Amino acid sequence: FTVGSSSVGPSQDPSSEAQQSSLLFRMPKNPLRRTMKPVEEGFGQATLKAYDSLPTDPQEAQRTEMLKLKRRFVRDRNITSAFFAKTEAKKKIMRDEQRRHQRASRDSKVVMYRKYREGELPDIQIKHSEMIRPFQALAQKDTSLARMLFASLYEAIFKQLESIVTERDAEAIVTAVCEGLNAVLKSSTQFYPPLIGSLEDVCFSVKQLSVDSSAAATASLTSKQEPIGIMLLEKQISSSPGNTEAPSAKRAKGNMPSAATVTWVELARLYKSLGDFDVLHGIFSSHLGTKSITKEALEAEERADYAEAVRQYKDAIGCDSWSDGPPMQVEEDLWEESLLQCCNSLTEWGDLEKAAVVNVDDSNPPCLDKIWDDAYYLEHNLPYIMRAKLKLACGGARDDGFNAFLDKALESPEHRGLLHARYSTELTLYHILKDDLDRARFFAGTCVQSFLQEWPNLSMLLEKSRAAHLKQLQPLAEMKEYLDFMSSTKNFECAGPVEQLLSRWGSTFPHPKLDPISVWDDVVTNRCMMMRKMMQRFHDSAAGGTGGTSSAADQMEVDGTGDGVSLSRLQKLFSREYVQLYLKIASTATAQSNYAVARRYLQLTEKAAIEHFAHDPTLKIQWIHGVASMRIQQSQQDPSPTKLEPNIPLLEQLESYGKGSLDSANNSLACHHWLLEGTLYDIMANAFMEDGALILGTLPDPKMKQLNTLIGEPSASRPKPEDVTHRLFLKALSSLKGGVKAGTEHHKVSQDSSPMVKALVAMAKFCDAALRSKEEGVDVLLDTKQFPSVVVSYTLKAMQYQSQSATQQFPRLLQIVEQYPDSLDAFLKKAHDVPNWMFIGWISQMVALMDKPAGSAVHKILLSIASDYPQALTYPFRISSSDFKFDSSETGRLNQDAVDQVRRKLENAVISDFILALEQLSSPELVWKDAVDNDLRPLMDQSVGSRDEAKLKEVWQQIYSHLFDHKSWESSQDGPLYGTPSAPSNLVGARKKKFAQDYVKQVEDKFGKDGSKLLRMKGADFNKVSTDIYGAMQSSLTKATGDSLLKNYSPWLHNFDPTSIGHAIEVPGQYDGKSKPLPEYHVKIAGFDEKVLVMSSIRKPKRITIRGDDEKEYKFLVKGGEDLRLDQRIEQLFDIMNGILLEDTACSQRGLSLKTYSVIPMTHRVGLIGWVENTIPLKDFLKNALTESEEKHYMNGANWHEEWLKKFNPDRTNLAYKEMYKKAKRVEVEKEFRRKATCVPHDLLRRAFMHLAVSPEAFLALRSHFANTYATLSICHYVLGIGDRHLSNYMVDLETGGVVGIDFGHAFGTATQFLPYPELMPFRLTPQITNLLLPHLYESGQLRNCMVHTMRALRNSHNLVLNTMDVFVKEPSLEWKSNARKQAKEQKLSEDDLSQLDVEWYPREKVQQAKKKLIGGNPVHIMRFDLEKGHARTPEYSALKAILTGDPAYNKRAKVGERCGSVEEQVDCLIDHATDPNILGRTWVGWEPWV
Repeated sequence: FTVGSSSVGPSQDPSSEAQQSSLLFRMPKNPLRRTMKPVEEGFGQATLKAYDSLPTDPQEAQRTEMLKLKRRFVRDRNITSAFFAKTEAKKKIMRDEQRRHQRASRDSKVVMYRKYREGELPDIQIKHSEMIRPFQALAQKDTSLARMLFASLYEAIFKQLESIVTERDAEAIVTAVCEGLNAVLKSSTQFYPPLIGSLEDVCFSVKQLSVDSSAAATASLTSKQEPIGIMLLEKQISSSPGNTEAPSAKRAKGNMPSAATVTWVELARLYKSLGDFDVLHGIFSSHLGTKSITKEALEAEERADYAEAVRQYKDAIGCDSWSDGPPMQVEEDLWEESLLQCCNSLTEWGDLEKAAVVNVDDSNPPCLDKIWDDAYYLEHNLPYIMRAKLKLACGGARDDGFNAFLDKALESPEHRGLLHARYSTELTLYHILKDDLDRARFFAGTCVQSFLQEWPNLSMLLEKSRAAHLKQLQPLAEMKEYLDFMSSTKNFECAGPVEQLLSRWGSTFPHPKLDPISVWDDVVTNRCMMMRKMMQRFHDSAAGGTGGTSSAADQMEVDGTGDGVSLSRLQKLFSREYVQLYLKIASTATAQSNYAVARRYLQLTEKAAIEHFAHDPTLKIQWIHGVASMRIQQSQQDPSPTKLEPNIPLLEQLESYGKGSLDSANNSLACHHWLLEGTLYDIMANAFMEDGALILGTLPDPKMKQLNTLIGEPSASRPKPEDVTHRLFLKALSSLKGGVKAGTEHHKVSQDSSPMVKALVAMAKFCDAALRSKEEGVDVLLDTKQFPSVVVSYTLKAMQYQSQSATQQFPRLLQIVEQYPDSLDAFLKKAHDVPNWMFIGWISQMVALMDKPAGSAVHKILLSIASDYPQALTYPFRISSSDFKFDSSETGRLNQDAVDQVRRKLENAVISDFILALEQLSSPELVWKDAVDNDLRPLMDQSVGSRDEAKLKEVWQQIYSHLFDHKSWESSQDGPLYGTPSAPSNLVGARKKKFAQDYVKQVEDKFGKDGSKLLRMKGADFNKVSTDIYGAMQSSLTKATGDSLLKNYSPWLHNFDPTSIGHAIEVPGQYDGKSKPLPEYHVKIAGFDEKVLVMSSIRKPKRITIRGDDEKEYKFLVKGGEDLRLDQRIEQLFDIMNGILLEDTACSQRGLSLKTYSVIPMTHRVGLIGWVENTIPLKDFLKNALTESEEKHYMNGANWHEEWLKKFNPDRTNLAYKEMYKKAKRVEVEKEFRRKATCVPHDLLRRAFMHLAVSPEAFLALRSHFANTYATLSICHYVLGIGDRHLSNYMVDLETGGVVGIDFGHAFGTATQFLPYPELMPFRLTPQITNLLLPHLYESGQLRNCMVHTMRALRNSHNLVLNTMDVFVKEPSLEWKSNARKQAKEQKLSEDDLSQLDVEWYPREKVQQAKKKLIGGNPVHIMRFDLEKGHARTPEYSALKAILTGDPAYNKRAKVGERCGSVEEQVDCLIDHATDPNILGRTWVGWEPWV
């Protein structure tokens, strides 16, 4: 490489060579390189000289040396300073220059579309086009902005259309635009997502526009824009239900449907594409008059019984006569399309090919070219024809007709464009099958480019559409890997490359639950096909390398050297890979309840294992395990006795494999084998225990002989059902023991503990189920003496290895230790080996046990936690230990000693001050009211002569010193706050001091400073005086709302300085028990924000902001006057329920869960609640969507309700409600309720979500999430009996649209039992919530089905929920104790009777009520019990009972007995109960039931 002349002549300047060579490489100058100062002439040449003379005096010499050094350092410092000053100056110049360049660069990139006037006056003469052009340029850069801009322009134009043109012209314009939009949607072949989305955005935004529903649905489906299509069709249904659009373009052959019906069916197609069967069922149940067979087939699809769905669809398509008239055309279309989808889900490619082709051409052979003549076939049939034909070709089938069809289509420019755009993946596979690898590589690249173009255009909210696109990548990536592998001949010189490729493939699989079986089949089928082609290539290479001789394979065999290829070894490698793939997809199909696919692949596996691996028992065992797993899941889902016959030969096979094939070297496989066998025996035993006589009566003789062989009975006998049950239970127990033994042996020789843990948990659950059955009075025909110790030992041993499923069972262990004292030794022995942090999640349950006879079980655990994690225990221990009561027995003394030890370990003055400082945030007015109601009134209600005067004086002194003795606060500097005559001045703020100064004189005048006037005051007088005083305090309480200063409430918190105390305080709520805590990394409190937010609710809680030492802020709500243990335990129950929902397949697929928050009780009267960010009360969320005029009208509902009540009693509201219950008729109540509902816009909640959403897709996502979370929340609230669900007790998440429940003061039915106007509804389901779902109905569809799935999951795991509730029995909160006294008083129990009652009777009663709900009790009968306990003696009880029960003529719940027949029936009763206008119309006005 040369530049210029190739040589340098003698006459040339020598420097020219350097100039020429410099053209080769030109190095840019570095502007940052420092320029060096030039040196003087002769630098470095002078030699050093000695001193002419040296000082002779040592001191003078030292002084001279010091001066020399001083001059040197001064000089060096000056030089250094000057150097850095110059450097910094140069850097500053460079930075300024860089900024100038950046500004110039930015200015050069800005496009000015017009010149703007300069000066003070604004430039107002701007044309509309000049405003649009910048937006147009911006839209070209971002498709999302383009869609928004396009829709906004259309919306703005149509808003002004009628004011610009005549009405007739406006109609003509609308018609022309609609025709144009329909033309684009129908004629599109590429279905570019941004274009389709933009057009449908326009139709949705402009209310005058509508499009053909079939065209809109097809375009949305093809472009993966289902959400906007759904919103558009729902808008058209709601706005113009009677529109007269044309039906589908497909040829008419059935009953012609109405336009509304067509729209509903197309809407159903869109929801079905998203896999939203809940809404789909609602459409076909409520809006379409479809045949019953359609509903049955859709239900079969939802439960993944695709074989049954195919049978139903084939029957429907083949039926020629219908007793109730012919089906609609759109319903027939739905049958055909659903049949194709079900065949695809079954991977029945032959059936799919037949069903897809027969609609196009039923001749033999069919003419596939007819597909191009009908757009319907292109959209609905061609995708399935392509898929089926290619799948059959991958299996080895040859179809020359299909090959000719594709080759011909690829020669046509029009057809080729469509195939390239929509079927590039299929074309890649097609050319791989033809061994045309270059074309395959081209189409693979086309696929990648297409994906990269489409992916940015898919909205982040289109999760399912994005997931569908991503699922295409794995088969495509593996085909590209295959193409790269086949392109190199070196890959066929040895086995290494192919083994590496198979290893990579073996480590990547689709998700077993989230990815459908069709995606799995793409991966498995493609891999099997590509492995066959690779094997053929190895054979061809062998034959080609030896001249094609017959001994080529033998010549290539180089076993063990790695220098060649062993074809026999490769064949075995590929064959084993086939078997493993089949087992993998069979396991996935079982997990997805797709048993037809699982069964077929298991049959293929059995055949391959027998043919190729007759001497390898491992594959046979894996196969039988797959069969057993499938049968176990089938039996658990449908335990009917008539379907248990196949389990008998399967158990025989399992036993034979267990005896002969299990190798002791593979204990993991053996453990799994024994567990499957034990589980199957257990299922059989339970079935025989339920209905053994029926099973024995229907068993044929061969099956009976097999069963007798299994249980050790003579083959010809017919044993008794109880004998069979006993033997089966023994076999199950024996198998589970074998699993535990094998798992333990496996753990000894490896680090893998998972098989052992699974076996331990399985054995513990088996024994616990037997114990529960025995406790319920059912004889399990087993000796259960050792079972309690087994449950305790095995569960704790599993916890030792951090098993979460075992940890969830820990509350049950505490029950067992109490109920079976012999198991205590096993508990103490095994608990010692469990990491103590595993128990942190159950601290409340353990602390509640400390003063009980079984308290010794938890003493060591709590002492260990107190040592390692003191701040995890300090708050629950402080609040619980104040209620401990110890007897004089040896056990009581040991319990008290243990409590004292824990207390000493947890002693911390700083924590005590922190709690006392938080107590100061309680409003003193409310503290006074609570003290009067809870402490003084019970004493004052007694007659004057029988009062405990000493106790009365003591209580009064505590109240006075806490609230009114402000003089002692000012003089005192330290000491505890409550319960002593003095309080520290640094804890009491100005707010409380002012309160004391304002009311101390009034209190002293009425009651005396020492309370002496109380001793002779009558109870009625006390009630009047205390009420008057509290009434006077209301003014100061009302003013205390909004922002306020922290120092006015708690100077201690305001002045908090972590450096001045000797102990750090962790930010509360960091111990959840789910992972090992690291306290050294926990966030510590660094201070508090100076402001607090006082909430407007009744208790006036305050929101404080804690500043952590991680420089983040943590917000908490300080709630005073309530025992937050109830809220904390309910949140814990919600956490358990979340775990149950996560394990349930149907719930996890729908993402059903509850949003929880931390609750930290600190004393009986104060605690912290974690602030949920980005939420707003539902009431505020609704009111923010009101216009000014609507807001004025909003209050009419409450006013009209109160006016209506005055008809029954104009003077007293409480009596008016009571009279209304008795006298108001259903017709009047419902009419009045509907009138009040008109005070609120019917679509108010929908508008609120529309304001929150930035796009139609966002609204659909928000609405869907709201419905899912609200349905889940409603069922969970119902199970726990949570009431008082007014609008302010729901929080709406502004990011997701989800719902969060707060304030659980009324739980376990107390809102029905104790409120003066009892709540008679199970949860809130009022008009605004149901209207949000329109045009869908709440009685069916998403809301109802999510409730069904949630209730079913909770009922299936009800023992886990009930175990956690046991803490309510062991340690009732203050409210529960108070409620127990109220209920005892209502039942007219004497003081002696009350004192003899077990303190646990009330909690047990409430837990029993929850259990009734979890076993399917009719909600009316359960609520009637609570109503009777609280209101049976009132005059209106009979009327309330009738209102609650309902009328069979109107209410479904009134037709159902005490027990619901199914989960669906239970949910239907709940929905009927919650939406009954006869109940809602009588509800307390503050509940606002009409909203």
